[in-house]
Amino acid sequence: MANILTPEDEKIKESINNLQKELPYYIRLYVLYKESNETSFKTIQQYLYRYKIFFNWLIVPQEEGKPETAIIQVPDIKEITLEHLENLKLSEVNLFIASLKEENINKESKNKKRTYKLVKNRNIKSIAVMISALKSLFVFLSKKSEDEETGETFISRNVMDKVDIPIKRETSQNRAEKISSVIIPGNEMEGFIQFIETEYIKTLELKQSITTFNRDYRRDIALISLLLSTGIRVGEAASLLIRGINFKRQTITINRKGNKEDTIPVIDSAMDHLREYLKIRDEKYKNAAECEFVFVSLYKGEARPLSRRSMENIVKKYTEAYFDGSGISPHKLRHSFAVDFVKNGGDITVLRDLLGHTDTTITSLYLNMANDDKIQMLRKMEENRFRALEEEQEENM
Repeated sequence: MANILTPEDEKIKESINNLQKELPYYIRLYVLYKESNETSFKTIQQYLYRYKIFFNWLIVPQEEGKPETAIIQVPDIKEITLEHLENLKLSEVNLFIASLKEENINKESKNKKRTYKLVKNRNIKSIAVMISALKSLFVFLSKKSEDEETGETFISRNVMDKVDIPIKRETSQNRAEKISSVIIPGNEMEGFIQFIETEYIKTLELKQSITTFNRDYRRDIALISLLLSTGIRVGEAASLLIRGINFKRQTITINRKGNKEDTIPVIDSAMDHLREYLKIRDEKYKNAAECEFVFVSLYKGEARPLSRRSMENIVKKYTEAYFDGSGISPHKLRHSFAVDFVKNGGDITVLRDLLGHTDTTITSLYLNMANDDKIQMLRKMEENRFRALEEEQEENM
């Protein structure tokens, strides 16, 4: 099945093209390499943003008013050469990482009187992504590139080899506890769907909101039911095509991360909700028949693919109403599916395939979230200890 870009992906691709124009020429070659390896457009875009931050930092004077203190003394980042990167020192890279950690990224902190209250630093995950992005670039330049004249790689020295990616120290159990506090338990999933269908409208007051709900609720139920019954990512749902649904085999074909095509099974109820939505899709959304994407919205009176952001807002809207103000993200629906799958005896390797993971390292996290036996066993141990104590006391009486 040919991969068709969503409007969002088209915008991201346009952003990539614009960013390349601001960066040195070899970045274009890096992008071609990543695209040939089917790296997602979103990842490439995020990496280019980070290269722009890094390159701009390299040409900014480290001491105010002293241009000669810049790491690389050129007037524009497009003039940063391969030789410049090859000669970067580890101390300079570490200085950049330190600056990231110390920088106040809160835009509101410009108010000097309140700066002390508004300081916001990058978290460890953000720092890790920056280092990963730079490592990816330097691996390409030092190992995967080739000069057409000499046949050699673009650079021979990779300073990023000496830099470690920071890891947030946290046990899998602790991480599992955090996630499990914001998921929908399996025994509430059907109740949540029924709430949207029969109760949510009662929370609305404006006539326009009620009209919009009556138009969209079958679509919204089909989307949420699909997320809860398959664990697919919101981006995978956004790019789902009409021809990717096979009602006879009860499967959907989606594009995973890295544009990998995958076909996964869907339970009866979710397929029924999809079927009900598709029955009214062309009637409720003008010219929807001309759109190949399953989930659509109305934009200026015409059907267009439902964006990832809109899907996130839909899930948040209904979960806020259902949980009395505590909205959750579509990714938490993915967690909800995974935990329910394990609790019902699902195999961890099967779950890995259903979620589109490459190994069970991440998937095994759900074992901790689904395993209630730990608490039960500890309670049983406590009961046995008290029972043993009571028996001992009775014998001594």
